[in-house]
Amino acid sequence: MVSVDDNLWPVDQLQLDAVTPLTLVKTQAAQLGKMTGGVLIAEVVTSETEEGKTEHAIDVVAPSLDYRYRILAVWHDKDVFYPVTVWDVYGEGTLVPSQSGVIAIMQRALASDRVVAVLNSLIARINEAASKSSDS
Repeated sequence: MVSVDDNLWPVDQLQLDAVTPLTLVKTQAAQLGKMTGGVLIAEVVTSETEEGKTEHAIDVVAPSLDYRYRILAVWHDKDVFYPVTVWDVYGEGTLVPSQSGVIAIMQRALASDRVVAVLNSLIARINEAASKSSDS
């Protein structure tokens, strides 16, 4: 029998190391510039959807080409961060209930064939433009 002095809080369900979806997105966005020496960067764009949800998107940016390509977005309620919907470069949205689930989906999305192809294509275009300008 539960008594007045018992702890009724769901202690085993609390995630004390939880972070917001925005933190997850910003952390991954910061990695691209480091990986490419700034040739490509990732910018986080935050907005509110028509449904009143908060959206955080990662855009790959090639500054020297003045080019931007959205590769990932997450949507969540304004005040409740999980579950979150993760949209990938293929246009597929997945409802994810937890932080660990978001990390797993982001890992698959960022390493997807399409994202790798976009990154390599942009690097090739940047290298070609640099080669042409050095030939001049």
